[in-house]
Amino acid sequence: MKVISKEFDVPIKDLKGPRRTADIALARQICMYIFREELGYKLEKIASLLNRKDHTTVIHAIDKVD
Repeated sequence: MKVISKEFDVPIKDLKGPRRTADIALARQICMYIFREELGYKLEKIASLLNRKDHTTVIHAIDKVD
């Protein structure tokens, strides 16, 4: 999360927060993608790390980035 935060100039609190501006949403989606594809985290774990409601949000983000 630190790398994504620095690269996209989005604070970690915004990655975990409820705001959905385009720049924050893109950074958050890429973060979810990396957690899943590169680190192999489970969907529920990713949702929990980023304070999302459930795993379907993560699935959508991964599909969008893919």
